[in-house]
Amino acid sequence: MEYDGAKNAVIEPNHEMLNISLPKKCVFAFLDETIDQYVKNHHGKLITQYETISKICNVYSINMNGSEICLAQAPVGAASATSMLDWLISYGVRKVFAVGSCGALEDVGEGEYYLPVEAVRQEGMSYRYLPARYSIKGNIEFYNEIESLLKDVGISYKKCKTWTTDGLFRETKELTNRRKAEGCSVVEMECASLMSCAQFRGIEFAQLLYTGDSLRDPDQWDSRDFGRGSIGEALEIAVKVVARIKNNRLCLKLVESNDKDKIMKYKDEFIAYANKYNNGKLTGAYSLDGTAAINQYSHFEEWFQNNLENRSEDTVKDGFVTASTFIALDDDNNIVGMLDLRHRLNKYLNLYGGHIGYSVRPSQRNKGYAKEMLRLGILEARKRNIEDILITCYKENEGSRRVILANGGELENEVEEPNHVDGNNSGVLQRYWIHH
Repeated sequence: MEYDGAKNAVIEPNHEMLNISLPKKCVFAFLDETIDQYVKNHHGKLITQYETISKICNVYSINMNGSEICLAQAPVGAASATSMLDWLISYGVRKVFAVGSCGALEDVGEGEYYLPVEAVRQEGMSYRYLPARYSIKGNIEFYNEIESLLKDVGISYKKCKTWTTDGLFRETKELTNRRKAEGCSVVEMECASLMSCAQFRGIEFAQLLYTGDSLRDPDQWDSRDFGRGSIGEALEIAVKVVARIKNNRLCLKLVESNDKDKIMKYKDEFIAYANKYNNGKLTGAYSLDGTAAINQYSHFEEWFQNNLENRSEDTVKDGFVTASTFIALDDDNNIVGMLDLRHRLNKYLNLYGGHIGYSVRPSQRNKGYAKEMLRLGILEARKRNIEDILITCYKENEGSRRVILANGGELENEVEEPNHVDGNNSGVLQRYWIHH
């Protein structure tokens, strides 16, 4: 399958430039009219609508126990649902819990709940977001949180592998038996695509499914009642879970021109701290790592143009490698750090610089952000088919060493940095590899 990992496309999800900012926590529900009545009963409000030629999907905001939640009607089918999810993400959604029905491949009744942690990718949309692989697995940390919350609200469920297919009328006997033999418990039409989009965009995603029809016996399909009796309960469960999700995770976002004010404030904070604590030198703890050397530019526009050129082999300057620069945003869309991802290594980077460099703003340190940023940076590297990732840090930098080890780093050796001028350390760099 043809795959292009470029972040920017000809038509961007937010091309309409709507003046909206959606709640970060979202219930993405394949439940349609039930949502309208739920919002009415809970005094929610309509924020906007996702419009296509054939369908209009409402996007609401409701307040549950002091937590603002986005409640979105999801269209059926991988292509439609994933396009809408990408659109929601572009306007601020960061943590998504989808809910909908599925077909049972096991001998279970109607209305049983499943939490798919892996999805077989037998559809087309996921291959637009991630390189080709047989299946995709969800974010373990987020799924662990969702599991804990499901237990809190008293719901029995089973973790499973799901079969995602966009061929409703091509679920043949042979394919159905094959998926069952591979360990698939249920079949549906969107999960793999939604997971792929979420991972490509660097946001959290999980899905809760309830059983409707039964394909346990491929020779005798049983429509039952398609799970209609579970719709109201499933929506109630999803809202309760999302309301309890903690707002303590970051997301990485590729730098854009409208990030100017935030990025310049980030730079200014480093300068202010360096002036106060490091004789005005942007070195050591006050080095602007992961910022594509923004300290070398007087004007944001010049820096950003160079940033754009660095993203493509066609425009990157001689002697440099292609790279992407990200900002790390908290739940309030504040920059807590920046990260550079080099798409390949030259001789110097292979010895001293590595694939990833990052920094955390001085006022936001010792909160676990560096560990999470590196984890997200590794995910971005994987999307670009970088299997073995090199990370370096100075030998004296115990904090960075712990962050690298926590993300699976394995020390290969130590090297002495040439022309070392930073008096805050010895110039000895440790080279760590993170393998797939």
